[in-house]
Amino acid sequence: MASTKSIDTRLILQLALAAFLILLGIQGIVSYNSPANELARAFSGLFGGGKDVISLTIAIIDLVAGVLLALELFVGSQIKLIGLGPILVVVYWIARTVYKQFITGMSIQGGRMIFQPDFLGWLVLLMSNIIYVIALFHVSRKSA
Repeated sequence: MASTKSIDTRLILQLALAAFLILLGIQGIVSYNSPANELARAFSGLFGGGKDVISLTIAIIDLVAGVLLALELFVGSQIKLIGLGPILVVVYWIARTVYKQFITGMSIQGGRMIFQPDFLGWLVLLMSNIIYVIALFHVSRKSA
């Protein structure tokens, strides 16, 4: 009887999640100083808006979270904090989703709920975030 080799899909999933977070963090950091973002921050400053440090902070946390997930693949639970990495990333991603979807992604104007960019786009993004949290939870169960 031929031997069958199984592929560890959790390993592949964790690697994909880590790569996604690392790339998301790099994209957020690189685009933070882009001319378009600098112009948007300048206009926002004219009307009393902040410097949008939150976006840069989220990008840095995304990068660190991706590195934690990747490191956990190689050193596992030998280092306590890295062993907790996937669980910490699940908690972070839930908080990030609440902030991006419910605090900045929707508003009430004139008694109506306004979704950014529109309701369908908002809903698709919410569903993709839920899928991402489920995948992270699946990966973190192996590590816990």
